[in-house]
Amino acid sequence: MKYYTKEWYENCQKSQYCVGFEPIEDRDYSDAEIQKLYERKLREYIAEEKETYETEPDYLMDVDDITPEMVAEGIFLDVNEETGEKRVITDIEELKAKMLEEQAEARREFESKPPFDPSEAEKEFRDAYESSLEYGCGLPDEVKDEADYRLAALGYLKKGLYRRLKKECGKALKYVDSVETKAMKELGRQAALLPDELPDAMPSHDADLLSFTRTVNDIRMGFLPEEDGPVSCFETVFSDAEFIENEIGEPGKVTGDVLQDMHPTFLYDELYKTESGIEAHMMFSGDELRYVTLRCSGIKKHELDEN
Repeated sequence: MKYYTKEWYENCQKSQYCVGFEPIEDRDYSDAEIQKLYERKLREYIAEEKETYETEPDYLMDVDDITPEMVAEGIFLDVNEETGEKRVITDIEELKAKMLEEQAEARREFESKPPFDPSEAEKEFRDAYESSLEYGCGLPDEVKDEADYRLAALGYLKKGLYRRLKKECGKALKYVDSVETKAMKELGRQAALLPDELPDAMPSHDADLLSFTRTVNDIRMGFLPEEDGPVSCFETVFSDAEFIENEIGEPGKVTGDVLQDMHPTFLYDELYKTESGIEAHMMFSGDELRYVTLRCSGIKKHELDEN
């Protein structure tokens, strides 16, 4: 990777250290004081959940706003809930009828809901609090000895720690933004040189790597997209490929439990036009950050049979 490196990714994480936290007085807190803060946050959470639960359905678009020109753009899809198959809706009357039925169904569901149950919100809050305690509240390891995790799990940091992390967040964000500006300029230039369909052949962010194999000339990566609703596994095929860098392991040998333990999840790619084809840079998360960089003559996407 030339831009979206491990260092860049780690700085992305650092830039979020203070998100969701607010400073609180710098002193020791008794269990009784923590309990009062817990109850205050719980009341706020229940009130927010109640307001959301009792808010009437909101529709992104009114049926009367649909025009033939919008339908002609092919942006409206009908998705089969059982198979996940997508079909472009080309008839404006069909689209309007579908939208009206969806809106009516949303209205029926809203009006038939039972009264808001605060006990469910209370359990959600408690589970989230306990999970936050268990996993360190999203704070870096270097502050684990000085952070009061009872407070952090409620969204509070003592002022001294908050100021220090805020300073680190600012430095990290400045670095991230600087790299992002350069990356967008260069990768935008590269995109104009590459086939328009190429981005669709690459996996989406957070897609799980399921297989890593090679044939005589090709390197194949099987992915499961991280999306809502029915999804289909697919392979990204790199034709006439050779590795420049490979931190995942030998294709065909990284299988089963090894791949499961490694749990590579696709994060970012950078694609560059070369004289002989394409240079693809990829980064994966999982048990650690890993690079895969290769040269190839082309990149294609193949849907896989779920069976």
